Amino acid sequence: MPTLALNPNPIRVIVPGKFWDSQLYAGTLFLFGLSGELSSLSWDELVADLPLPPGLRVAAEFALLGNHHLYEPGARLLLGDPDMRQLLFRKFHELSEKSPWEVRIKDPSVQENPMPFPHNDSEAHYQTLYVAASEGVSDVPTFNIAAKYRTIAQAAGTEGLYAAHIGSGSNLSGDAGPIRQTHISKLPCMTCEWASSSIIAAGFENGLYMAPYETVEGPKERLKKGRIERQFQAIISESDIFGNDSQKRKGFTWGAGDKIFRFEGGHVEVVQYGRDKRKRPSFSIKGDIAVDRARIGESVVSARAASFGSVVEGDDGLFVMLTTGELLSIDGEPTNWRVFPRSRNYLNHLHIVYRDRLEVWAFTHDYFVDQGAKLAGLNAASPD
Repeated sequence: MPTLALNPNPIRVIVPGKFWDSQLYAGTLFLFGLSGELSSLSWDELVADLPLPPGLRVAAEFALLGNHHLYEPGARLLLGDPDMRQLLFRKFHELSEKSPWEVRIKDPSVQENPMPFPHNDSEAHYQTLYVAASEGVSDVPTFNIAAKYRTIAQAAGTEGLYAAHIGSGSNLSGDAGPIRQTHISKLPCMTCEWASSSIIAAGFENGLYMAPYETVEGPKERLKKGRIERQFQAIISESDIFGNDSQKRKGFTWGAGDKIFRFEGGHVEVVQYGRDKRKRPSFSIKGDIAVDRARIGESVVSARAASFGSVVEGDDGLFVMLTTGELLSIDGEPTNWRVFPRSRNYLNHLHIVYRDRLEVWAFTHDYFVDQGAKLAGLNAASPD
């Protein structure tokens, strides 16, 4: 039986409709409609209704519902067995070769969107939906938000980087509970993302910096309740991350998890982020990715890192720098798109909103990639 080559093509599910944005959280797919409505439906039920061959259903559920399972230590050992590896390999290959599944929304829960619309970004955290808009999460105009540890990092443009600390009592009906706001930095910030317990921020002219936190001993009664005490340290500049020549080598920057990227002159520099709960973050050059500048275009509009690679929006559309080393082009002009680098079940998802549909892409190639050696994506097997 011949050995198959690693297939970078994703499993695709299409949801017809006119949407602005989507979120997938705890088994529920949220769809922000262009007419101002907010729909929610069970993603688990939607996947269960897909007309899958019985022999491929488990593999499809790994890809669409429980991405983390194959990154766990026991599964990594199992994938080290050549026979088991090839068996799963073939099932994912067969799924990716099939035409996209188009689903019909059955009995969705629809309500008037209670949040500002249209928004710049959205997030789901502790049973609550948040959006980045001119009103902001807590009266701060925001362009981008990222939530972790009951904290919502907020990119506020020329106003800098903020963090909104949310209390208990949050829910998906619109009550976010008490919010305490912190102005972390006055440096410009257009995008933000989490790297372990620290925040990576990128501002105008693509300047990047990190707002690091360290875990500290908190009151015993708080630790018993599972609450982590974190303390902000001094801002780390781009030159400290990429090296002293950063002022001469400006490029588009992004990062998440254990890696930080800088696109400049047809290649992407990759820096490994080292973290220790008791020490200041460390940075080391991980490698360099050559990119076909002619395919991406002269400039990068936005970029995000995920387990399966980095998604880059250029002059000519969307591209994925895959962890296999390939560059995957995505046809069409999207209205919106997102990845889920902090998710447990949807690390491998890419959601692309087009004029008349949402496409959910679930990548499976990264299960078979050495997580410690890969460049373009986040180490999904390392606890964050």
